[in-house]
Amino acid sequence: MIDRPYRVGDRIQLPSGEVGDVAEIGLRSTRVLNFDNNYVVVPNAEMIKSRIVNYSYPHKSVRAFVDVGVTYGTDIKKARQILLNLATNHPDLLKEPAPEVFVIDFAQSAVMLRLNMRTDNFRKKWVVETSIRENIYKAFAEAKIRIWN
Repeated sequence: MIDRPYRVGDRIQLPSGEVGDVAEIGLRSTRVLNFDNNYVVVPNAEMIKSRIVNYSYPHKSVRAFVDVGVTYGTDIKKARQILLNLATNHPDLLKEPAPEVFVIDFAQSAVMLRLNMRTDNFRKKWVVETSIRENIYKAFAEAKIRIWN
């Protein structure tokens, strides 16, 4: 605990996989407020022995990503460009590093694309990903690109 691997207000991932915000650090335990608005109380002895992921440190910026499948026969270049335009023009996404789109898989019925982007604050991650998904749905519909899951 002397190393201060996390501070009050930091978003961390516990060894159990749970994610939440550090609400209180006591002498014997740490309280983490999870996304269900419940405290997870973890003994500091357990925290010292475990690997903790701190999403807030050293920077509050965080990677966000959205995976989307497009049907075979889709113009991948066109789909990639739409995704990049949506990310580049989103007000909550960073310009540097620039958003990127990758082909990540050839699924049974779809070519899987991943849009990687960064937002300036870990608290915006879920909102940004949702917003981008909604924008993808609309933009792909307008471009007649079929989304496949």
